Order: sequence, then structure tokens, then C-alpha cells
Amino acid sequence: TICERCNTFLTAEALDELSETVRFHMEVTGVNGADEAVNSGYVTLKIYFDVIADETNDKAEYNSDVLANIYGINLGLVYDNESFELTDVTVAPGLFAKASFTEYEMANEDGTIRIAQEMGGNSAKVFRGEDNLFATLTFMVDKDAEAASETFALNECAIAHPEENAADGDEVTVVKENETTVSSVEIEVLNLGDANGDGKHDIHDSLVLRDYIMNAELDTEYMTVYDMDKDGDIDFIDLDLLRQAIVGN
Repeated sequence: TICERCNTFLTAEALDELSETVRFHMEVTGVNGADEAVNSGYVTLKIYFDVIADETNDKAEYNSDVLANIYGINLGLVYDNESFELTDVTVAPGLFAKASFTEYEMANEDGTIRIAQEMGGNSAKVFRGEDNLFATLTFMVDKDAEAASETFALNECAIAHPEENAADGDEVTVVKENETTVSSVEIEVLNLGDANGDGKHDIHDSLVLRDYIMNAELDTEYMTVYDMDKDGDIDFIDLDLLRQAIVGN
């Protein structure tokens, strides 16, 4: 407790030293932030990490004040390279400006990308709290991708921390392999234009889409599979494109 007048401690309580845990998690969205993706569309994958109190510590009040000194991050991500093509990687500006990652062509050959950054020398950056953005990845969905549930998974997570009780001149960092719970996310890939979900493109799909457009004021939920031009609006332009696709197979 601190005196409001003289700003001196009246009472103090010593808290146990905390051990932080760093956990990664991911969020994935399709075109225009939709929950689903469509073939010939794109997918946005965001990788975050949370700094939390050690799992063995059940004091909830510690969580907001736990700090992590991170000397480096090394991640490996796997994806289905037959359905997805990696087209862009953007690391969090400033914080991870020196991050390196696998070249797109090489990543797409085997469906694996590695993203890593060492903070440089003996320096570290301090992080706290949840949802610290590490990187944003963009994938194009193959136009011939089949409707299916697809998975993006972190297959390697390594964090470099300061070595405990290191003397001057000693190695100051230690890499903790698999410190985090390996994270994965799934997204449903739908067949663009298959409005009724029967796996075919025919007049029944155009009727479903027409009814949706005519009654848009009654059903405002964005339906990725209806948005043929992927502009975020579902209108008669999409209906015309679908009809052309049906006629032209």
C-alpha cells in the first residue's frame, strides 16, 4: 500500500517469482474476413503469442503483470500445398522487422514455412499480455481445390530466453523447444458458386442465389460461396457470373 500524500510504502507484500509461459495461437479467415474460404479465393492466417503465468501458478492476479524477455523466436508451419499457395508473409512492424522466412517458392514445394528472428546479440525484447501479433500470412486457394476442411499447424515452436543465473561472459540465452502447446487451426474450403452445397453447379444454384439477392433485407449474413467476384457484396453481378459459369461449365 502506498501513501497518497508522501508516496511512500506503508505496507508491502513479497510475491513469489514467476515463470512465464509463451503460447502461440492462430486465427484464419477467408475472403473478406469470412469464416469459410472458397476455391480461387484467398486465406489470411494470423499468428499470435500470449505471455501467461506458468501453468503451475494458479494466482490469476499474476497474469496481467507477467513479462517475457524473448531473445528469439523460431516457428515452423505446415499446410496443404496442393490446395494453398503462400503469396505473402508480413511480420509485425518494428517488433520483428529482422525476421527471416522461407522463400515462397520453396515453401510451396513441400507445404512448410519457417519464420525466425534473433533479437541480436544479448539484447531481448519484453512482451506481456495476450494476442501479441507475430506474423500475417496470405494464401491463395487453388481454383480446383475440392470442398474440404483444411488444417494449418505449427509443427515447431522454439523460444530463446535468458539463461537463468548466467554469469558475465556466459551464454545468456537458452532455447526452449516445444515450450508451447502446438497450435493448429482449420478452415472449411467451399466450392465457389455451389449455392446449395450439392457439389454441382446448375440452375438450382442460380435459383438459390437469386432468392438470396431478392430477399437480402431478410438475410444479411455474408455468404462467401455466393460472392462470385469476391468484392464483399452479393448482387446481380454475382448471379450473372454464376449463370455464365453454369452455361460454360
